[in-house]
Amino acid sequence: MALPVSLENLLMARVDRLGESPKNWLQVASVIGRSFDADIVGEVAGGDTPKTVAELERMELIHEGERGEGYVFKHALIQDAVYDSLLSDKRAALHERVAEVIEQRNAHRLGEIAETLAHHYGQTARAEKAVRYMAEAGKKSLMVYSLDEAYLRLRQVVELVEEVPAAADDSLFVDVLLNFARVLYFRFDMGGIIELLEPHLPRAEALGDPQCLSRLLFEIGYAHVFSGNMEAGYPLLDRADAIGVESGNELITGYVAMGKMWGETYFRDHDAQSKHVVEEYSEKAERIGRAHKDNWLTSKALTGHSLYHTSYGRPDEARRWAQMLLELTRETNDPRPRAMGLWALAILEATHFAPEEAVENGREGAGLALCEMDRTVCVVGRAMGLALLGQNEEANQVLTESLDLVLSRGMALLTGVITPFKGIAMMGIGEMAGGEKCIIDGLEKQRIWKSPGSVATAELVLGEVYTRMALGIDAPPLGVIMRNLPYVLKTVSFAAGKARKHLAAALDYYRKVDAPSYIAWALYDLAMLDKKKKRLDAAKSKFDEARSLAQSVDLEPLIDMIDAAAA
Repeated sequence: MALPVSLENLLMARVDRLGESPKNWLQVASVIGRSFDADIVGEVAGGDTPKTVAELERMELIHEGERGEGYVFKHALIQDAVYDSLLSDKRAALHERVAEVIEQRNAHRLGEIAETLAHHYGQTARAEKAVRYMAEAGKKSLMVYSLDEAYLRLRQVVELVEEVPAAADDSLFVDVLLNFARVLYFRFDMGGIIELLEPHLPRAEALGDPQCLSRLLFEIGYAHVFSGNMEAGYPLLDRADAIGVESGNELITGYVAMGKMWGETYFRDHDAQSKHVVEEYSEKAERIGRAHKDNWLTSKALTGHSLYHTSYGRPDEARRWAQMLLELTRETNDPRPRAMGLWALAILEATHFAPEEAVENGREGAGLALCEMDRTVCVVGRAMGLALLGQNEEANQVLTESLDLVLSRGMALLTGVITPFKGIAMMGIGEMAGGEKCIIDGLEKQRIWKSPGSVATAELVLGEVYTRMALGIDAPPLGVIMRNLPYVLKTVSFAAGKARKHLAAALDYYRKVDAPSYIAWALYDLAMLDKKKKRLDAAKSKFDEARSLAQSVDLEPLIDMIDAAAA
């Protein structure tokens, strides 16, 4: 932001009293920044540096830094005023000369000062230098999860290369694209990955580097899978895998296995046998990730293991794999797997009768999360728990914001748990028809995306909602009933029939894929409906089967509910 003219004139009046040499020296210092190395300034500006420094100190324009480390402008406004007074051509020339001096003095550690060189060359016409150091700085920021800075740097590189194509060769540019794609992944932006990479696929093809091409194909294919577009994603993943096998690049085959792990879990129809392909992909990805010390791949594979077991109703196994993510952080000192393990636990607990634990793990994970992706899933898991605990205002707000975010960024995969629980929260705040519509609309969207597991989740949640209506559990206050009277009159009398219909649909799917906890959940609700109708033998049979299944996967909360209901 420019200084007010009157203030700038006042500050510059002191500078204008300087002779040409110290004034030029001060201008070079302003290009470097608020603090600066006097030797570097002297090399660029020339003249008698000790004498100039003494004069500028006497005039209280600069002073020595703390512990004798360089010099500092006495006031930041002085530096701003001097820098703003430079004409653009001179400013660019000084940035270039400063960059050259810093580069020459630090030739043995250029990677360590990439940010500084990126800044200075970025103010010049030396696009090739700016691109090189911006790319290096962006990659460094990515490696330490400084994602906002990485996003800014790498976006600048892409924009600069598009403006000045000769600023980077194809190899460097494709590497920048791949790093930028990883930043977009952390930002939950699958649509952004596709939009970034697809136009540059021909460039990677022409490069003739199988490693770069296979990675680019993987990133695009993986983003399509997360967007629910398997038809576009799988051919790209298959081609990446073929290139990896042919070139002996085991790591890319692990990446592809991990990408297909997510696709098979959420966007494929399986039975009890075929579902184990997910485990095979997860095991392959984990083995390769550990062998190559690729924590991103290893943690994604472990998360896939956990969510696979959550999706197929084995909470004991899901919890075990989530705990392995927490252990991975201890093993590697990489903090991200811990946040992933906590959101995996939050999703598990919200769908398995432990809402308090879901809230706590989601809260802790959100506090530890280093990227928008992990933070979003953590707050979703927490909000799911809040909805089940009746804290519906907050739950609805969080789930609405999360749903808008994931839809805007092409993240179809997470919608399968957001919409049913958002519907629960909406009904809890008195929007009964709207909540029901939210769940049903979400169910139909999952059909379009060919996500049978998410369809079954919505069916089970609808069955639960109607069961509670039929049993008179959590009856809303009179004011809510009056506001929703048309809906209540149209729905409550038929709630038991609606519940049986949706529970039966969910039960058919969960029996087909052998998902013990969800079979037990559906049977429990059906048994409660039988009990209300005094069909005690039918209720007992369902309670017995549900208890046996819940016991087989250590689902203690449901066991307690069954025992209380069957007593």
